[in-house]
Formats: sequence, structure tokens, C-alpha cells
Amino acid sequence: MMANGGNVEIVENPNRIAQRVRAVPGGNVDVLLERVEQVILRHGDEFIEIYHRDVERIGAHMAAAMADPAAIEVSVKAIRASLHDLRGQAGTFGYGLVTQISDSACKFIDLSETFSRPELAVLNMHVDALRAAEQQKISGDGGETGGQLMEGLRTVIRKHGAGDLDRRRLAEIIGER
Repeated sequence: MMANGGNVEIVENPNRIAQRVRAVPGGNVDVLLERVEQVILRHGDEFIEIYHRDVERIGAHMAAAMADPAAIEVSVKAIRASLHDLRGQAGTFGYGLVTQISDSACKFIDLSETFSRPELAVLNMHVDALRAAEQQKISGDGGETGGQLMEGLRTVIRKHGAGDLDRRRLAEIIGER
């Protein structure tokens, strides 16, 4: 019975996972993981090309947003989409710093209520950080350089957020609780 006194109706889920996935008898997880690692290694060079194209695309949209206030909304949406993809792929191919930069930029976009010159400047610093990581071929988390780069972005966001972002949103962007 429902709380309001109505009858309960049970609806069967027509898209059960067992109907979509078939079990492979005798599958060895270690063998499957090894195959996944081999695929990742084979496609690592492709990611570097994708990364370069994404940084170029993001830079072009950034330039359009800076040049024409009427283009800001469309450009920021396109930048967000590219950053989202980059964030998801970079870690898989061993570019954790790129994931961190992209994640910070995505959160900054998501949690900013408006986008004008100051917000574009903060976003552009993320784009510059992506370019720097690409040019210096920084993989992994970037070590000390990566840490300094991320701390610099957090500092810029804190400074910007002092007037424009509430504490909760600021903490979410820079990864503090």
C-alpha cells in the first residue's frame, strides 16, 4: 500500500541486464585486463593527436568568446564539451594532469553563473595550462611542475571566487571540502 492509501503497482523492467549481456564461461579476468592494457598502449599515440586537436579546438572557441561577447555562450558550451571528453580520456592514457586541469575547468564552467571577461580570463588560464602540459609533454600528474600548475589555477580561482562564487561552489571547483 502507498502512504496515501493508493494501490501499489509493480512494473517489470523490460531492459534487464541479463538480456543485454551474455556471460562468457571460463573468462579469465587477468587475460582480459592484459588485453585492455594492450589496446590502451596501441591507442596511446592516437590520444596525443586527439589531445592536440582538442587543445586547438578549445583555443579557437576561446578566441571567439574573447573577441565577440555574442559568441560567449555558444563558445563556452563547445569548450565544456571538449573539456569533458578530454577529462575522460586523458587519465586512461596516463595524463592525469590533463584530467585535473580539464576537471577544474569543467567545474568552473558548471558553477559559474555568468560568463564575462573575468570568467573568460580564468577559463583561458586553464586553456594555457593544457597547452603548457601538451608542449612540455607532461604525463602522469606532472610531479612538482603539475602540482605547481594546479596550485596556480586554484589560486586564480580563489582570487576570482572571492567576489563571484559562494564558498561551497568555490570549494567544489578547487577540490577542498
